[in-house]
Amino acid sequence: MTFAPKHIWSDESKTERFYSEMWTGDWWWETQTRLPESSTIVPIIFATDKTNLSVFSGDKVAWPVYMTIGNISKATRRKVSQRAWRLVAYLPVTKLECFETQEVRRVKGWEVYHRCMRHICEPLYSLGPESDGVQLLCADNAVRRIYPFLAVFTVDHPERCLIACCKDNHCPECEVDPNKRGDPTPSRSRSRQCPFWRNLPVFHVFKSFPPDLLHQLHKGIFHCHLVDWCSNVLGKDEVDARFKCIPRHSSLRNFTKGISKVSQWTGRECKEMEKVFVSVVAG
Repeated sequence: MTFAPKHIWSDESKTERFYSEMWTGDWWWETQTRLPESSTIVPIIFATDKTNLSVFSGDKVAWPVYMTIGNISKATRRKVSQRAWRLVAYLPVTKLECFETQEVRRVKGWEVYHRCMRHICEPLYSLGPESDGVQLLCADNAVRRIYPFLAVFTVDHPERCLIACCKDNHCPECEVDPNKRGDPTPSRSRSRQCPFWRNLPVFHVFKSFPPDLLHQLHKGIFHCHLVDWCSNVLGKDEVDARFKCIPRHSSLRNFTKGISKVSQWTGRECKEMEKVFVSVVAG
């Protein structure tokens, strides 16, 4: 457990700074300057994701909300055996069939989500930098004045859009049109009247989304863009044939049936394809 921000440098001259854990980032340092002396920040990390409970048939879905804190090292948080994450709530999953149109259901679904998250975050609204914080006994048996601030949301892209109040396939930060993404022209930031994070102290919703390597890089850039583009140029049959011809090696996976028949693209499969994709395209 770490209770104060740190600067980590590569050498004594302090010319190169290392960023690794949450307490080495600028956000923690900047927030610390707004608090009384000897205060301790507890960055709250939420993770939510809809989970299918029915494997072969049915539509049973659970929507759990898990929580951890940034004072715990990321190596510990990643280990299931350490139990660093806690289940704090289940969000309701409903089709809202009482409403007639899909557009109304979408809006009402947004309202349900934000109302639930507002209820979950209720204790945090009054614990801003101007408050007295909370006296708490910490893991090292020391009593500290802590300030719990919501800092990070670990969610996939659809839930990012839900939290940021925008439609799927739209940028969650600005109002740029989907077919104009990549244009360097600045776009107006999104603004909503009553999202659950509106009055949360020191919380910036668009800075709370960490990079999602699985959905943004492996499944996003590689699967949805590079593979599709190259398959359109070379042809799916040709791409499959080249994958089948990859020589066997202990560190490589052999796709004996090609990749066009892969029904479930997981992060592991994407990584294995990425190892040989350049040679496949080059022929």
